[in-house]
Amino acid sequence: MTDCVTESEDEKSTIEFDNIFGHVSSLGRYQKQLYFFTSLLLFPVTTQFTLLVFAFGTPGFHCVTPNVTCDPKKCCDGCTSYEFDGTFHSTVSEILTGVPSAFVHSIPLFMVLRFMVGFSVVGVYLSQYIFVMELVGPSKRTAAGNLAGLFHNSFQASAVLISYFLRDWRMLILAFTVPAVLLFPFWRVFPESPRWLVAHDRLDEAQSVIEAFGGKENKPVNSEVLRALLEDVRRDQLERERQTKKYTPIDLFRSPKLRKWTAIMCYQWFTVALVSFGIFIFVSQLVGDIHVNYLIMKGVAVLKLPVAWYFLLKFGRRIVHAIIMILVGITFLLVLLLYKDHPMATTVLSVCGYNLIDCTWTSVYLITSELYPTVLRNTGQGTASTSAQIGGILAPYVALMLLSPWSQTLAGILMYWIPETLFSPMHQTIEEAEGAKDDYGIPCCGKTLTRRRKGVAEENDAVKMDDMNA
Repeated sequence: MTDCVTESEDEKSTIEFDNIFGHVSSLGRYQKQLYFFTSLLLFPVTTQFTLLVFAFGTPGFHCVTPNVTCDPKKCCDGCTSYEFDGTFHSTVSEILTGVPSAFVHSIPLFMVLRFMVGFSVVGVYLSQYIFVMELVGPSKRTAAGNLAGLFHNSFQASAVLISYFLRDWRMLILAFTVPAVLLFPFWRVFPESPRWLVAHDRLDEAQSVIEAFGGKENKPVNSEVLRALLEDVRRDQLERERQTKKYTPIDLFRSPKLRKWTAIMCYQWFTVALVSFGIFIFVSQLVGDIHVNYLIMKGVAVLKLPVAWYFLLKFGRRIVHAIIMILVGITFLLVLLLYKDHPMATTVLSVCGYNLIDCTWTSVYLITSELYPTVLRNTGQGTASTSAQIGGILAPYVALMLLSPWSQTLAGILMYWIPETLFSPMHQTIEEAEGAKDDYGIPCCGKTLTRRRKGVAEENDAVKMDDMNA
């Protein structure tokens, strides 16, 4: 009884930004429009990954030196001349055969340019994802996270079709990059995140954006009530931030809870990127047409989204993510065992493994954005994403080792120490995150009755809070 009373008093004394969704729509027409149009920015970003396969992958080749026999795609002693196979010719083949290029005249220059592209891609991905996640209410975050995967995979599927008809790698890069230039001017149309505006004491702008969300059940928004709530949220933030300063990545390791979260989530991102990009490189070694294989991978990835949506909403983030990571480890252990003798089975398992690991992109983005407080949310996502870039750099070596399964299994086990974030309030400050009672239960099992497990009812708490203030 004492614990229940204490918890109730703590909840009443803390006013969350999520309380506003008791007065405005969690995912109304305006939010849907912002979600859709900002997601268009992902096309030139997502297709850069497709280029890894269809523009920068190593094509098949064989030895053509007389009286010398080599296995396909292998160099051997005595062979002085090789010939590329099929219609798929990559940047590698173009550069090595000395064909003049309008974009790249040397391998070092090409590497520098691709590094700059990769550096920019990460920033767009993270900022767009955090922006749309901060627009929606707690009950719609799972939907918002899964829809991000829908756009990602749909754009990549369309990129496969473009790659099939446009075989010149220079023109392919142009086709996938020009849309970014066309979409850039539209940044002035999108509003700033209302969470960010409140955290920076710009309440007038925040109120204007939030009122555009529309009221609950199409009812008009009560501007006075909303303004009072925003002022209470900001006042509560200032009270907890009185002795704080500007935040840096170092702050992710200052407190015990954040230190644990950061270490585990960085490893999650590292592993997801390591395996995902490893499959991108490995796909060119699978039997069958590369375009068909890739299109199947992306087609299944789109179809599995409703299934992932259901499980992430029904069983929470941590347990689903952990189970998937362990299944990925098992899948690629089978690939490791069957690769040489069963090429078709390797292809099937690789496609299955890709779709499993693709689900974890949704879960790591969701967990990270929901786990960290607002003052460190971008920093946390950026730090975790940096570890993912390290995984991406190491991916070619993992592909050569046929995707070692042990890292995925360990990642799944480590999720035991990450709290459930389903319907969890997105904390505003470090102090709030450190002081909150973490929930390690499974939502569908009903083992806990804390506010974290009450889900959508959290939005209704805002109405009660407003009545109390009145």
